[in-house]
Amino acid sequence: MLISIIIPAYNAQKYIKNALDSIFVQNFNDLEVIVVNDGSSDSTKLILEEYDVKVINQNNMGAAVARNNGLINASGDYILFMDADDTLKPNSLNTMTKMLDGNVDILVGLYSMFNIDLNKVIFEKDSLLTASMINNSSIDRNIELLCKYRLSSSPWRYFIKRSLLMENKLFFNENSLVEDAIWVPKLLCSANKILLNDTPFYNYNIHNNSVSTSKKFKFYEDAMLGCNDLYEFSKKLDSNRKKLVHTYYLMLIVGVMQDYDYLNRLEKNKIDNWFKDKKYEIMDCMNAIKILKIGSIIGNKNILLVLGRYLKRKNRVI
Repeated sequence: MLISIIIPAYNAQKYIKNALDSIFVQNFNDLEVIVVNDGSSDSTKLILEEYDVKVINQNNMGAAVARNNGLINASGDYILFMDADDTLKPNSLNTMTKMLDGNVDILVGLYSMFNIDLNKVIFEKDSLLTASMINNSSIDRNIELLCKYRLSSSPWRYFIKRSLLMENKLFFNENSLVEDAIWVPKLLCSANKILLNDTPFYNYNIHNNSVSTSKKFKFYEDAMLGCNDLYEFSKKLDSNRKKLVHTYYLMLIVGVMQDYDYLNRLEKNKIDNWFKDKKYEIMDCMNAIKILKIGSIIGNKNILLVLGRYLKRKNRVI
């Protein structure tokens, strides 16, 4: 069973060697590594020549385009996306792939977070979900659990059957800064069999230059567009899957509200107007999270703003 690992890389000379080394020291041979060089202007391209990887060169068009190009050119039975500044834990590929039998649509993995600049482990394990909860349950029960224990919108935590991606046209939204948050719930809703390995296999490394820690107002505009996309997608789903999509919808909004206090007046007005236009959609989605049902009493914007501020204080980035 062939695994294709797809890595978008933009000016990744500082980290890409660590990422690739962590792959090639694995005790696993049925592997195809595809690195999409996203118009790097540093030494990334030269470093890639030192490794036995398939390199796809493109103009700088962003991670979404890079992942899509990698997926189109992949030949593996299963796909694993990976970021150029992250690493795999030792022997993790062997451990994870033992659970893949061709009938599994998605294998979910857990990860550890490490701050490179501070040389500090943020957390060792990112979810309270366990294999015993997921692996012996029906897909409907799994969806219920995923609503309760919402997984982060990180594409690299999933081993995904390639045919599932291609048949459902699960490509990333291009020119969006929240493409992951749109893609993940659509992915989960498309699966018929999901398994979980609750031993962390992936090291998510954050640093001051991470795209995920640098926000411009386009992020908030894209988040609102992403909400529109997800709500439209949810209309064709059963109630269980609709609730899951609505959960991710709300988390996108909370991500916006975390920084609402720091926006200028014009930016706040744009968000306020969107809230007014989407009032009934937001109230509909609030039913996905029990604590947010009080939004209809104190106002949906206010409860999401309070939750965003709380998570901001706790350094919990959505």
